[in-house]
Amino acid sequence: MKKYLLIIFGLTGCVYYNTFYNAKEYYDKAIISTPPNKEFLNKSIEKCSKIVEYHKDSRYVPDALFLMGKCFIAKEEYEYAVRKFQELIVYYPDYKMADVCRLELGRSYIGKGDFNEAREVLAQVKDDKEEATKLIMDSYLREEDYENVIKIGKDYLSRSPKSKIKVDIFTTMGNAYDSSVVLDSALKYYEEAMKLATQKFQLSLSISDILIALNKYEEALQKLIPLRELVSAQEKIKLELLIAKCYKAKGDSKKAIEVLSAMETSADAQYELGLIYEDTLADLKNASKCYEQAQKLGGTSGIGNQAIIRASRLAKLAEYKAKLSLRNPACPDSIGDLAGKQDSIAVDSLLKRTRPDMSRPDTVTGSGEQVGSGNPDSAGAKICFLLAELYWIEFNQVDSALQEYEGLIQAFPQTEYAAKAAYSIKQRYYLKMKVIKNEKIAPDVVSLTIKDERIATLSKPGQFVNIRVSNSYFPLLRRPISVHSTENDTFKILFKIIGEGTKILSSYKEGDEIDVIGPLGNFYAYTEYDNILIIAGGIGVAPLYFLATRAKELGSTITTLIGAKTKNEVLCETEFAKVGKVLVTTEDGSYSIKGKVTGLLNPISLPEIIFACGPEGMLKAVKMYAHSHFIPCQVSLERHLACGMGVCLGCAVARSKGYKYVCKDGPVFWTDEVEI
Repeated sequence: MKKYLLIIFGLTGCVYYNTFYNAKEYYDKAIISTPPNKEFLNKSIEKCSKIVEYHKDSRYVPDALFLMGKCFIAKEEYEYAVRKFQELIVYYPDYKMADVCRLELGRSYIGKGDFNEAREVLAQVKDDKEEATKLIMDSYLREEDYENVIKIGKDYLSRSPKSKIKVDIFTTMGNAYDSSVVLDSALKYYEEAMKLATQKFQLSLSISDILIALNKYEEALQKLIPLRELVSAQEKIKLELLIAKCYKAKGDSKKAIEVLSAMETSADAQYELGLIYEDTLADLKNASKCYEQAQKLGGTSGIGNQAIIRASRLAKLAEYKAKLSLRNPACPDSIGDLAGKQDSIAVDSLLKRTRPDMSRPDTVTGSGEQVGSGNPDSAGAKICFLLAELYWIEFNQVDSALQEYEGLIQAFPQTEYAAKAAYSIKQRYYLKMKVIKNEKIAPDVVSLTIKDERIATLSKPGQFVNIRVSNSYFPLLRRPISVHSTENDTFKILFKIIGEGTKILSSYKEGDEIDVIGPLGNFYAYTEYDNILIIAGGIGVAPLYFLATRAKELGSTITTLIGAKTKNEVLCETEFAKVGKVLVTTEDGSYSIKGKVTGLLNPISLPEIIFACGPEGMLKAVKMYAHSHFIPCQVSLERHLACGMGVCLGCAVARSKGYKYVCKDGPVFWTDEVEI
């Protein structure tokens, strides 16, 4: 009998082992490919789940939990990965790979975006301090806290000059300097990493990208072209795209087209080719073909969707041109330089005669509105106006836009669109302004002071400006930034560096010219109230400080609640304290009151009105509080704004019936107007 029991236990152990072995085999097969094979990962998870669920006493349960966590990381399902590693740490504290488990838990938290939790776990790692340091630096890098990345990197290198992870430290510090647009330092650390690295391809691309940004095109090409014989097929696409970028940047469109045309099966290459035809050569026919090809190759990917947008814009341009070929022959193709300085009086005169309420210019592309029903010329004027807007905003062809505006004014002087065209000419003809000061007020927050008397005079709290951050096609779209304050003939903007556009914007220096449209949008209704509550979350302080100063000038009593994740992210506390009472919360408790800013809302002392700007979750909570206490409330909404004036309709926000548009109808809304 004992013999049979031993055989049964032995077979059962084999079943556990075989199940786990099969799960491990599936995982190993999955991670060979890039990206990992999800089908194999799911099979591995399925096998591990059987061990955990049906064989809870097996010694393979901890290994199964660990492997499941690794599978979820490979699938980028970090929430599930966190759960598995947490289970393993809680229920199996003596697990042989507990230290590695903490590393993977930290990695999962980083993937999930919970950076403080990641650093807390990684600080407990005892054996593999080097890997923990790499991950902690990565957490700060992803949080865009570049100062901490650099500080940790320098401290580590001073303590461990012979560390085996020097390549990773140098590379991460290079990334931090690169993201901070400190290009000389970024280049220095990338080159230090290059000396020690065995895998040099990505570093070569990063170095070349910086050389292009520094206008050292020949030097970049000297590094890139020899790599053509050394890289894999997948790497070659990245390489050729960067070589083409280099040729385009140095003005050699012919060479750039030659390189990109050779990559017929790359959606990215076809899209870039379309941009060259459109932006540099004004060859819209070939540009359309390239975008259509990029759409076919890219499908529903990011580049495929961008190609659809660009192709649709070109189609819309062709449609408007076809309609305009039938327009009133009295509208000439070219009317001279009406927007020139010598004719600015004519523009002013027309504005006085025909100007409607221009506080919120109405651009109605695609809105379905019936315009000018009482004026037979209105339809033709509308087409002229939309074509001009399309030229200006979507294609950045200023001369063509001005030509259409001018033609509209001459042919249809009595329509509402003549006034709009004159306003657009007056507002936009002189876009270049001078940067007066660049101040870094927090690790990733920048204040720019810009000189422009018109914007400084006309701006009201809540309005924004739309800024073209680069003279090249990338980034393509302007960046909307709230007006933070005004003084005499200058205005300030305050923004957080969160991507390529704001990174480039943060690099502007005193004396640089900057391309700005504004002021745009509506503004807060602050003039009618004496007791005001302001609630600002993170970078939401930007428009609200402007509001606070203007309301203070009118004698209002102001209380401001500022919320931030950490002490380093508390903004403008001193400035708000000059105009009224201020309370501050930090989510991690590193400064002032711990918790979310909405936790400070007090039903006993109710204000007359609430103004808020910040993350959408905060705004939802503010809206609920305001409505439950019958307090009027206005919020400033954030959306990705492409045009900034209601042409592209890309910033829609739902309301009970239909939609409003953040750039045209907002960005300030009463909370009962829209769904948050």
